[in-house]
Amino acid sequence: MITSFWLINKHLQWYTHKKEQRYIVRILFMVPIYSVVSFASYLFWNHSTPLLLLRDCYESTVLTSFFYLLLTYLSPDVEEQKAIFRKNGLSRENDREARRKGVKVQKWIFPLSFIKSKPADGLYFLQMMKWGVLQYCVVRPV
Repeated sequence: MITSFWLINKHLQWYTHKKEQRYIVRILFMVPIYSVVSFASYLFWNHSTPLLLLRDCYESTVLTSFFYLLLTYLSPDVEEQKAIFRKNGLSRENDREARRKGVKVQKWIFPLSFIKSKPADGLYFLQMMKWGVLQYCVVRPV
């Protein structure tokens, strides 16, 4: 917890990349919240269910923050993110264009290289990832 609070303090002290650092601070708060909730549910074992629900709610928030941090690392601009998903070979549409031009079709990166199918459209894929992550925020606590 000491290290987490030290990192949070440093990020807030040098708050220069606001779009990235707000997600990073949310992620860093996960360690203290997990430890406090775990200790409190150990001490007050008969009230552990609401405490664990609180932990699960924050966990889903952190997962969403991590996903949006990754998107921010791609580009801070939403339109630029969409352009990246349109052009970087994440769709069957781009594979057709690459075959037509005679360029080698891009495959998925190493851990996912066994997957043969790609989404029809890169923007649709991005939208489905956003929906999946945001649905987790509701489904996990429920």
